[in-house]
Amino acid sequence: MSMDNYPPGAAHDPDAPYNQALDEDDEIALLQAIYVKLKQK
Repeated sequence: MSMDNYPPGAAHDPDAPYNQALDEDDEIALLQAIYVKLKQK
């Protein structure tokens, strides 16, 4: 059994708000933030 913060079955629920696709601008901003954080290490 995996330990995560999702309710049972929610990790694969396409209607859950945390599984919704981001719009392109939000996705780019998120990827840039992750890249900058990783580059600082």
